[in-house]
Amino acid sequence: MTAHLTHLTQFALPAKKILLRKGKEKAKSNSAAPLSLVVQDPQPVFDEVRLTEFTGRQWLIDQVDRFRTEQACGFVVIQADPGLGKTTVAARLVQQRGYLSHFTCLGNRSAPAALRNLSAQLIARFALEKYLRSKNAVPSWAHTTEGFSWLLQLAAEKATVSSGQVVLVVDGLDEAEPAEDGLPLGLPRSLPDGVFIITTCRPDTPVPVESLTCTRS
Repeated sequence: MTAHLTHLTQFALPAKKILLRKGKEKAKSNSAAPLSLVVQDPQPVFDEVRLTEFTGRQWLIDQVDRFRTEQACGFVVIQADPGLGKTTVAARLVQQRGYLSHFTCLGNRSAPAALRNLSAQLIARFALEKYLRSKNAVPSWAHTTEGFSWLLQLAAEKATVSSGQVVLVVDGLDEAEPAEDGLPLGLPRSLPDGVFIITTCRPDTPVPVESLTCTRS
């Protein structure tokens, strides 16, 4: 299993490699969606990978934690062949730490569906309702990379006030619908300070880490 810890300051820097298990859905993006209906429940994943029996991989989690401590923001790309535990590690982080998450194995494999789910979680976790026209719905613009990036910025500003971070876990980039441009699932190339995205995928998944940047505040 390989983890690419992409060091991001003001400019994109080369990824750092560390040797270490493992139908398409079209999301409707032209209307607001109720928060309670679009947030993905990760419990089925927890049950499937049997987290109660989780052992090992602590060294990998330690590497991720060190990266989050040393960097202002960034992407962690965990790559491994099927069956080596990528989803298990992702599920462990979400269950233990309450990180926001998206698992493509649950069926939401399009960019709009993924961004809608993650946006709904950002809105709920960081109380961003006051910035929305409808307080109990995810607006259609949040299903886009640009809209999602704006919500990330707002969440980061709130988290910084309390000396916290915004951490998202996105599992299964290799199962996402093919992206015409940019990162899989419409994830932004640039992250605000205090934002970290931990992703998993197979080694042959195109993730242009050299193009990722960090937006300094």
